[in-house]
Amino acid sequence: MSAVNRNWLSALLVCVIISAGLPQHSAAREADVPAFVRVVPPRTYAAAVQQALQAAQRSIFVSMPRVQVRSSERTPQVYALVQALIDAGRRGVAVTVLLDKSAAVVGASRQERAVARADKNAWCYRMLKSAGIDVRYDDELSALQARVVIVDDARVIIGSSEWTEASLSGSGEADIAVESTELAAALRAQFAGIGCREPERQSEMSIPAVAVSRKLWEYYDLGARMVQRNDAGVFDLYLILLREAAAARASRLMLDVDAAAEEMGVSEAAGRTQTRARVRQLAALLQDKYWLITVSPRSDNRLQISLLDYDDAALAYEPPTHNFLLLPVTYWEYGWAAQLGLPAKFVYGMCLAAEAMRPGAAWWFVGMPELNERFSVSPPQIQEGVRELQRYGLLEVQYDESGGIAALKRGFLYNLEKVFAVFDHLAQRYGRHKVQAARRCVEPLGKMYDPAAVEEVLQLMETAGEKRVSAAFQAAQGRVGGGPALSYEAVVETIQRIPR
Repeated sequence: MSAVNRNWLSALLVCVIISAGLPQHSAAREADVPAFVRVVPPRTYAAAVQQALQAAQRSIFVSMPRVQVRSSERTPQVYALVQALIDAGRRGVAVTVLLDKSAAVVGASRQERAVARADKNAWCYRMLKSAGIDVRYDDELSALQARVVIVDDARVIIGSSEWTEASLSGSGEADIAVESTELAAALRAQFAGIGCREPERQSEMSIPAVAVSRKLWEYYDLGARMVQRNDAGVFDLYLILLREAAAARASRLMLDVDAAAEEMGVSEAAGRTQTRARVRQLAALLQDKYWLITVSPRSDNRLQISLLDYDDAALAYEPPTHNFLLLPVTYWEYGWAAQLGLPAKFVYGMCLAAEAMRPGAAWWFVGMPELNERFSVSPPQIQEGVRELQRYGLLEVQYDESGGIAALKRGFLYNLEKVFAVFDHLAQRYGRHKVQAARRCVEPLGKMYDPAAVEEVLQLMETAGEKRVSAAFQAAQGRVGGGPALSYEAVVETIQRIPR
């Protein structure tokens, strides 16, 4: 249990113990619960919190690890709570919301736990931020677990319930409502010291994720056509334009050509003039070939861009309100927009689209014929994208007996610079040759960029010997269907049984 949880539980326990010694009011519960402490029964939490939020007059503070609102599934109870926060802010109540941004989720892999899950609460963050609510993230490196609602610095609702449909509809939660200015003040003081601040940013990007319509992926004459024609620069520029439009909340924007060229990695070897010409050429393709934008030059370095509707180019683009995926800004911040090939980018977006339609499902059970039919991209191009994502540990694949794709599971985007910094540290300890050998061992299993897995293999090499470890991982490369014969965990378990 975190220090924060211990603190607020201790405060609550003291509050209840003290109250137990006070004279009981005539309205005391039969269960001997103090009059100012009320049990919130399971399945009534949402109604109790909503009533408290609607009655707030001065302030609201909410700390919540997860608020399950997604673009594709609007759960009534959760949306009602989020809307109550927005309504309170509109009537002048000071509303502060603290969300978790860590990747410490049950069942997460080493890599998933090692990096922040950028889109964990992104949709809730976006809703509240756009409504002018003071919404913040906790530190990415610590896991926020406190589930607290404080109203008017006097009423506290605290317990185990999260703002998810499963939690609000289940019977296994335990919560109480406490009328205590002392407890409210103590909790606010505790939260003031654990990172209640705006999320740290590695760039000037002002949003946690970009909502992108699934039409870009599903319309055969848009994203699929870009992949078929290898219009990688066109694809990259359009996503940048969508990101900038989302940040500006406008369909018309002024594009800095030099900044776009630098971000896209357009070579300056031929000189600034030709570099700018290349970006203008890509913008012209988006206008003339794909009918996604209109372009009006303003200077050598500035283009006025108007984004257009997908179905009717006579209409201005509007951000999607349904049937969209959330592309995290770490796609750009961590360098994946420049690192991945176009097929890999398209496949990653396919997985994001599937998640948006099936929130909470880890695996996407789908075969190659369905992928080809739905996204209009050829099997070789899909396979190329899948292999590259597997290499970076960004995709897990289940294969059928014939070697075809049976299911996909998206991995989390991570910071490559930080990963290589860890590898440099390991090289100082074990030697660069051994680090490279360990990475080669786990490459076929999608762990080449997983520092925790590489370090574990290095430790096994020290105890069991490099040759034995390498041989064990080579044996796992025998194929069963389309995948490795053994999983990474199975290989490690086998090596650990080798007599020393």
